Amino acid sequence: MSLMAGFDFVAEISRATILKLIESQVMIAGSPANPPFEVSMPIASGGVTGSTHVIVDDLNLNLNADDTVTLTFHFNDSDVLVSSPLMLAIDPLDGTFTVQAPVALASSSVPTQKLVAVNLNSATVGLTFSAAANSIIATALAGSQITPAAFNAFSLQAVTSFIQGLGQQTFPIGFNVVPGTNGSLTPALQFEKLEVHCISSANPNTQALGLFGNFLLSHHADGNHTQKTATAITAGHDVAISISPSAFNALLFCPSVAKALNTTVSQLPTSCGGQPGFDTQGVTLISLTDTFANGHIDVNGALDKSGFCYDASGTFHASVTISASGSTLTPHVTPDQPNVDVDIPWYCWIVVGVVAGPIGLIVTGIVNGVAQHMAQNLADSALNGLLGNGLGSTTLGGLDGATFDAVQITTEGLTIEGNVPVALPAPETQSLSLVGSVVTSSTQTVSTGTYHDVSICNLGDFPYTESTQLQTGTYHVETVLMGQPLNLKWSIVANGTYYPITGASGSLAIPGMKVQYPFPLPAGTAMNQTVHVGYALSNNVLTLKNTPTEGSYVLGLKVTGTDPKGISKDDFANVQFAGDVVAIGGDYYNLLAACMQQLWAKAHQTVSSNQWPQVVPANYPEPDQVIGIMYAAASISTPEADQVLANMALQQGASYLRALASPAAAAIGLAAGTGPTTLAEVLEPEAP
Repeated sequence: MSLMAGFDFVAEISRATILKLIESQVMIAGSPANPPFEVSMPIASGGVTGSTHVIVDDLNLNLNADDTVTLTFHFNDSDVLVSSPLMLAIDPLDGTFTVQAPVALASSSVPTQKLVAVNLNSATVGLTFSAAANSIIATALAGSQITPAAFNAFSLQAVTSFIQGLGQQTFPIGFNVVPGTNGSLTPALQFEKLEVHCISSANPNTQALGLFGNFLLSHHADGNHTQKTATAITAGHDVAISISPSAFNALLFCPSVAKALNTTVSQLPTSCGGQPGFDTQGVTLISLTDTFANGHIDVNGALDKSGFCYDASGTFHASVTISASGSTLTPHVTPDQPNVDVDIPWYCWIVVGVVAGPIGLIVTGIVNGVAQHMAQNLADSALNGLLGNGLGSTTLGGLDGATFDAVQITTEGLTIEGNVPVALPAPETQSLSLVGSVVTSSTQTVSTGTYHDVSICNLGDFPYTESTQLQTGTYHVETVLMGQPLNLKWSIVANGTYYPITGASGSLAIPGMKVQYPFPLPAGTAMNQTVHVGYALSNNVLTLKNTPTEGSYVLGLKVTGTDPKGISKDDFANVQFAGDVVAIGGDYYNLLAACMQQLWAKAHQTVSSNQWPQVVPANYPEPDQVIGIMYAAASISTPEADQVLANMALQQGASYLRALASPAAAAIGLAAGTGPTTLAEVLEPEAP
């Protein structure tokens, strides 16, 4: 197995990390592909129309030797609903479908940046039902014009069309590539050529995605990825980055030497520049080379120095190892004693001691300076340029936060290994939700007159209009990870009693319902009476209608849904009907709000509290805001507080009843049907 396969650079990302990136980045029908998830697909093939609902509970990935990836989706509790040429529901179904697609580099919004991508436009899709599912299919189709083979064919076509329609999927792994120009490691990672290939293996745990690149234009034709038959990622690691000796020399070692000697690479001798020597600190550096060995990098050099009465030459050697911790690379330099030869005429022996010592110190300084700069450049480029900013991308963060803990040096190259955290979105859980609202269908004026305000603020006279309202509540069920079709059971809940909704339409008479009428103003009248609620049920959509003359009230609506596997979930909603309402004209509501705020401020002065709720405007406030004021006002029992409470029903209108039916009201015993729900009862609440 070749580490570098002839390339300057190889970055390897484990199969497990690639799978996490898919689960966190690929969106299927608006949801991350992080199991469990669900997707609905239309069917229109072979004269059959309908839909299929698939719940995926597991996802596997295989990286193939032909540079394709295979995703295997395991599904369960799924169904196919046929609407033509006959009505048919086939469920629950389980099995797998596979998606095989090529992996490649794709362009991004940044002109020089290439992203790892999987092109699903050309994906090959397979579908396999389990033995149990095939039995369910055969039974459901018995006696129909649809054969099991035709069923499998149009099901496969539906999945294929959906997957191919997802198009190209890119991942936040980006590199800068500028063909025809020498690249760099630092200050920015840039390639002259880059390829992406799968490093396949019979063992999925040793598969990896490889990015093979060359930095140097002279290396453009170098490299054959097929020579790399195994990943360099070892157990406990997610990613490995390898740099070849030649790239290390050209992009790290020689620039580090130049920096240490305060010159340019072109002014250096071999193996970096083309000069015969470089003068530094009173000596001439003849050569300086780096050689990769197993476990370390050898740094060797030669120098000479001439002066009065002597000619000196020397060689030196240092061994450099590198350790990694988190985002820091630390060099460890071990220099040998320099070997210095001094040629001195017989009449100048007196200067031997003076020459040999200083040359040795100079050599040691050069070795240490070069090694330190080399290691620092390596740390800056390898960590900041390669993975610290998302594999060289300044705008993408798919692999941000990488940490490293291992460095391997061999004759083939230097490899840094680490781990990359990939945050997966929270998986969905099975649930059922009741969704809907009440709207006013028609309004009829039943009376008009003048309201004389007799509150403490004495606001005066205002015109009023009393109206009855025919209202319609429309509700449907939304589910997550539940098989289809659902068996739904609906009930109206009032005074602790459940009234089942049966048939396509009808009316329910609900006795003893607590209702509110607006007169006399401002508090109105509360009473218990029978109310009549009409209903219609069609395609799992329920509509409810009130009888306008029966006042305003809140009832409960409960639905229980059971999927084909017998899994049941339920939900509850309050349904508020305002059948008889009064609207006060003029500037009454603004004046009333200002009056209530003044009364409330005065009430605050009579008690010791630092956190009293504020009077809220009649603009559909949250129920807990209204309940908070009601409870606080009833608790302090001052005339001002009583006045605030007495006017709340008129000020808040529909929001008042909504608040009384809320969980906030239930917490203090004010929930509709379970305790006091009228204004008169709130004025004398039970002790908390």
